[in-house]
Amino acid sequence: MAKFVKSRLQIYQRDTISESEIPSTLGEMIFKLMELKKKHGEDANFSLDVDSGYYNAYAEIEVSSHRDETQEEYDERYRVHLELERQKRSTAKQKRLDREERDRVEFERLKKKFKSK
Repeated sequence: MAKFVKSRLQIYQRDTISESEIPSTLGEMIFKLMELKKKHGEDANFSLDVDSGYYNAYAEIEVSSHRDETQEEYDERYRVHLELERQKRSTAKQKRLDREERDRVEFERLKKKFKSK
C-alpha cells in the first residue's frame, strides 16, 4: 500500500499573459497586475520574457507562486488515494483467486495422472 501524505501540499500556480493579451495602456496593465497580485500575493515571482528578432518579436509575462492546498483539494486527493488502494486490493485478490483456480486445475490433472498408476 502506498502511504498517503497527510500534510498539506504546496500547490504551484502560474499565470501567463501572452503577447496578444498584454494590455495596450498602462492603466489596463496596472489593473491586470493588481488582479494577479490578489491571486498570487505580494511575494509572487514575476518574469518578463522579451525576444526581439529581425523577423519576429515575442513577449510574455509570467507570475507564479506557491500556496497551501485547500481542504477541498486535500479531500479529493485523499478520496483518489482510497480509490486507488481499493483497486489495488481488488486486483491482488483477483490475481490470487486466478492463481488458486490454476493450481486447483493442475492438482486435479496430477491427481488423475498418479491415481491411475
